[in-house]
Amino acid sequence: MYVGDPNAGAALIRPIKDLGPAVDVIGPVPYTAFQAMLDPSAPPGMRSYSRGEYLRELTDQAIDSFLQRAPGLTTEGFPLTQMVIFKIGQALTAVPEEHRAFSHRDATYLFHPIAVWSDAADDQRLISSSREFAEAMREFGTGAAYLNFTPESDRVRDAFGDDKYERLVARKDKYDPDNLFHHNENIKPTNQVGEPALA
Repeated sequence: MYVGDPNAGAALIRPIKDLGPAVDVIGPVPYTAFQAMLDPSAPPGMRSYSRGEYLRELTDQAIDSFLQRAPGLTTEGFPLTQMVIFKIGQALTAVPEEHRAFSHRDATYLFHPIAVWSDAADDQRLISSSREFAEAMREFGTGAAYLNFTPESDRVRDAFGDDKYERLVARKDKYDPDNLFHHNENIKPTNQVGEPALA
């Protein structure tokens, strides 16, 4: 996504369009249309599993690992499953790491497998395949998770890093010691650390 003058964005994206992609949906759109563009690939009632793993860089080895596994998992979850790698950074790096809770601003890519299927009988197979794929790609990652794409509650600390996580726990202790706000990727207050995750 390029946010800014459309003509400047078109010039920057021209090398990608010149490659002649099989599917080209690149063009000026309102932000609301961008937000809704994947809705047809996630119809109501479908089952899904995704991950968000930060990558330090996209090395030849990372690309090889991706290409070894992506076609198989995409086929297993055909036709709505997608294997995505985002280029990230850009404006995120304009804010120093220590100034905001959002972490891992030094990562340059985000690995995001999205498995989508309809039959509950396929749950174990597709979730396991997705986890194995994420584990294989983690060799090239920072060890951090992007929470919007990660369903496991045990990855919350990974999303912030140890130092920031402890600072957030201190804020939670001060402002929400009873964990009223827990229907999210929860940071538990100190007095609830030993308790199971709230649903």
